[in-house]
Amino acid sequence: LAKQEVWNSSQVQTTPVAILGAGCSGASMDITNIAYRFNLPIISPGSSNSALSDRSSYPNFFRTVAPDSAYLHGLVNLLKALSVTQIFLIVGETSIFGVNVQRLVTYLGEADIEMLGDDLTSEVQELFGFQMASDSWTAAQQALEAVRTSRSRFVQSQVYDYRFRLLI
Repeated sequence: LAKQEVWNSSQVQTTPVAILGAGCSGASMDITNIAYRFNLPIISPGSSNSALSDRSSYPNFFRTVAPDSAYLHGLVNLLKALSVTQIFLIVGETSIFGVNVQRLVTYLGEADIEMLGDDLTSEVQELFGFQMASDSWTAAQQALEAVRTSRSRFVQSQVYDYRFRLLI
């Protein structure tokens, strides 16, 4: 009874004022334009793709997590402080991760940290590593074999969590 009284009271507004979510960047990118048409902000607890910081493309998007660009810059600074000179990258689809991967490639170049692995420059300029473009055990095994043969002491992945789970 008390719950119904509060819900029906004149103090509770039933018109949406914002959208909470999505939890991943791709979904946030998809729904932000729709939310904008309804004059609603979207607030995401987990969408970290740096492209979402572009106010001309995503004017109504807000997040409670730091963008990937801040994390990636900090990561490269940490690698440099630890005297890491080589890294092996595992990347997913560059259509999704391309902006972040390009920033990481730039930061690694500035820090003079070499990327090991396959030539992926057709995907992202100056990118080397392994592209894990499918959700399969076979792709995970190929990625792990590439890591093993690279002999790199440090591996960075730019894939969604379900692909990462296949790797572990």
